[in-house]
Amino acid sequence: MPHVHFFLNPKGGTGKSLFSYIFAQYLMSKTIKTQCIDCDPITPTLVKYKALDVIYMNIMDGNDIQKTKFDDFPQIFMVPQEDCHFVVDNGTSSYVALSDYLISQDFVSVLKELDFDVTFHVIIVGGDNMDETINGLSDIITRFGDKAHIVLWFNPFFGKIEKNGVIFEKSPLFKRYEENLYAIIRFPDFPKDTFGISFAKLQKDRLCFSQVCDVKPAPAGYDIMTVHRIKMIREKLFSMFDAVRII
Repeated sequence: MPHVHFFLNPKGGTGKSLFSYIFAQYLMSKTIKTQCIDCDPITPTLVKYKALDVIYMNIMDGNDIQKTKFDDFPQIFMVPQEDCHFVVDNGTSSYVALSDYLISQDFVSVLKELDFDVTFHVIIVGGDNMDETINGLSDIITRFGDKAHIVLWFNPFFGKIEKNGVIFEKSPLFKRYEENLYAIIRFPDFPKDTFGISFAKLQKDRLCFSQVCDVKPAPAGYDIMTVHRIKMIREKLFSMFDAVRII
């Protein structure tokens, strides 16, 4: 069955593009036909990874977001001749426009009628922005919880996901949301002084795992230990996805 994955969050800098980039590679590693779409009108990131062959959707009309440009989604989704997973990276600046469009046009129902499965991927971070990202989760569950799968990603990059010493997963608020969640992905807190540096280099160079890990010789600037750490990151993440049976 074809499947659309929307990565949404009203807060910027939470990892939407990063997790879209990783998840798309995971799908491809399973030989699943995958099409990425970047509709971030201000800071498009996913489209910069040439190996992912990303479609860029321009949703702007001058300086304004034109919601009718989201009408292009069905045409894009119907092009592949086989079951395909679509990974949609949406920018923070267009979060309200896209979510309003999906609700007002009953777009998830349109996809269901076309025999598509739909998943919304939501990210919660630690630190000062935790409350805002939790509010984003609440908003998406309210809007789409009865219409699609909700996958929750925990991103510990900015700190522990806890408040007043209470881990979010142990809080009454989380218990209220838990029944609406299809899966939970706890992104590893890789050591920043070794794994973090290697992974950041991969992203800065706009390369995918396979372009470094599965070629010999490795690209210039990727020594033996850098490649080894990137392989370990890929193995850890992909094994984690396998364990939660995200697809």
